[in-house]
Amino acid sequence: MAMLCDDGTTPTRSNSSDTGWKSDEMLKYLHICPSQTILPSHFGSDDGGNYRISLEGLDFEGREAGAESGLHWAMIHDGDPQEQSAAALAARVDDSTCCVASTDFIQDGAGEPTSVMDAVSLAVLTSYLEQLLTVGCERTEGDLCTICFLPIGFPVGQNSKFNVCCMKRMCDGCVLAARRRGILDKCPFCRTCLPRGDASELAMIRKRARKGDAAALNFLGGKHYFGQSGLARDVPRSIKLWTEAAELGSLDAHYALAQFYYDGDGVEEDKVKGIRHWQQAAMEGHVQSRNNLGAFAFVIGKHELALQHWTVCAKMGYELSLNAIKGMFTRGQATKAQYAEALMGYQNAVEEMKSPQREEAKRLGVYAKSIK
Repeated sequence: MAMLCDDGTTPTRSNSSDTGWKSDEMLKYLHICPSQTILPSHFGSDDGGNYRISLEGLDFEGREAGAESGLHWAMIHDGDPQEQSAAALAARVDDSTCCVASTDFIQDGAGEPTSVMDAVSLAVLTSYLEQLLTVGCERTEGDLCTICFLPIGFPVGQNSKFNVCCMKRMCDGCVLAARRRGILDKCPFCRTCLPRGDASELAMIRKRARKGDAAALNFLGGKHYFGQSGLARDVPRSIKLWTEAAELGSLDAHYALAQFYYDGDGVEEDKVKGIRHWQQAAMEGHVQSRNNLGAFAFVIGKHELALQHWTVCAKMGYELSLNAIKGMFTRGQATKAQYAEALMGYQNAVEEMKSPQREEAKRLGVYAKSIK
């Protein structure tokens, strides 16, 4: 599907060869890229640090001389594109952790690249976007039952039990089977005696956290945030623990940090940082993070990108994303074929999450209470 300009025309470009930008690549880039692209520091770095955007052609006194060539830079603030001065953009791009590249490159249907556009590597952007949309399309290991290895139905916490002794999750079906074998007061996986109160539970969590267990650090962060297990509510401490857990690979910690930075809950609001955490988790298979990326893309008007994210989630069995696609279909923003593809993928994923033991647990009303 071709990307259309604001006036409804199809973007075109001249045959000028000094820029190196190909028309089909440009259209593909504009079609799939959100109005800002957040790149981690390891993408396209020239000096081992941030991939920096040249601001050649922009007036640093804020007059945005680049606008004369049709270039428009935008930043996202509270979900809406807001024009920023070149100085503000320079300050934002100078951040050592990420960079932001706008994609509003079409001027009156001409689509002619400028010298500023050459500063943004198309290869780097498309490579990252391709990874974002094609990597992490299978359920993460944390969503699988440790015993039967089947993906757990959503919401995961309501269909499984998480034991702090080994930081492993077991589905309701396997918990029921263990109970029938007489395993009542021990973990069905590691056979450790289950904690009998907040003190023993907290001791187990802290023991694993001291050894650098990412899941334990993430879990302990939640305890501090909600003030559970006898702990006082301590948001800064929870942020610190989640940050450490995320650095060690906890996708749930990435998701938690994304929420807090995006909303400015307990930390200074930083939507770019929040989105980056969602992206990192999504590329590892974290469904809720990808669903939120789809919601963000939809809010800023990138419906095709939102559809792609939500289709991936639907094919992993996430009903909220399927319902979002259904809403797009009813509003004419998605085709019947696109909705059918998502629906079929969702149904297949749901079937993969079924087992005789799980169906029996559901029939008997045996729901393993999660402590997460």
